[in-house]
Amino acid sequence: MSIVNLEGAIDMHCHSGPSIYERKGDVLEISIRAAQAGMGGIVFKSHHIDTSDRCYLVNKIIPEKFDPEDMVNFKAFSSIALNDYQGGMNPVAVKQCLESGGKVIFMPVIHAAYHAKVYGSGGSYKIDSMSTEGKSSEITILDKEGELTDTTKEIVLLVKKFDAVIATSHLSPIEQEKLISYARDQKVDIIVTHAYYTRDCDLDFYVRMAEMGAYIELCACLAFPMSVSWDEDHTLQQAMELFDAVGIDKCIISSDAGQPFNPWPHDAIQLYAQMLHEYGITEDDLRIMIVENPKKLLRI
Repeated sequence: MSIVNLEGAIDMHCHSGPSIYERKGDVLEISIRAAQAGMGGIVFKSHHIDTSDRCYLVNKIIPEKFDPEDMVNFKAFSSIALNDYQGGMNPVAVKQCLESGGKVIFMPVIHAAYHAKVYGSGGSYKIDSMSTEGKSSEITILDKEGELTDTTKEIVLLVKKFDAVIATSHLSPIEQEKLISYARDQKVDIIVTHAYYTRDCDLDFYVRMAEMGAYIELCACLAFPMSVSWDEDHTLQQAMELFDAVGIDKCIISSDAGQPFNPWPHDAIQLYAQMLHEYGITEDDLRIMIVENPKKLLRI
């Protein structure tokens, strides 16, 4: 059994400092470690800011300060998460992110109404290192009739214009389905974020979303102890069943790491990929999910 390597791998979902939550390292430290491990890039996500500025600096500093022979052609990619800090479902914030080179538009996360339902309040994960004070607006993308709001449709069309990607974040299952249906009609790529993060979505749900055109993301951090203790983990058996039912070509593997209680993001992906390899996933299939599919989504 060979050791899975990360050459060219792209992490589509990673958290870094500085942040309102505690993080393992800042954006430059995480990027340097990933680049030295051979990775091709990271999409940096923040709960409170557009990450375009920090990614610009990473992409400027690494080529200038480090020997290119020691690193592959690493690139940091930016995103925005539509929490209260950005005005929620705010097309102005989305447009400026996309105009600044943003590649992924994350739907509401910690301020989503569904997040508040799951955790009891917005802005908190029920642990000290990942909680903020104050009441959130509990954002939904549906109107009173249960259909997508006009603002949500406007954001999808902006993503289409800039040929970027949407990620479902912490939307409810019905919100995700409505959004994926509209994105499909508009020919916009969309990722179902961190499969099995909540128990409200099962294998049948992910199969239906993939059939509607969505990519399904499995996150390494959900296989590590903190998520297991939260009862928000997924098993390797579930991952295998998902790959078999959905197809490798519609799956991506990300880290969703950066928290102080998880491995460094590049280590999280390598360890998770190795576990899957030991469980029977071939290296070729792993490369499709950590290299080729992310490259398709990022248009590189």
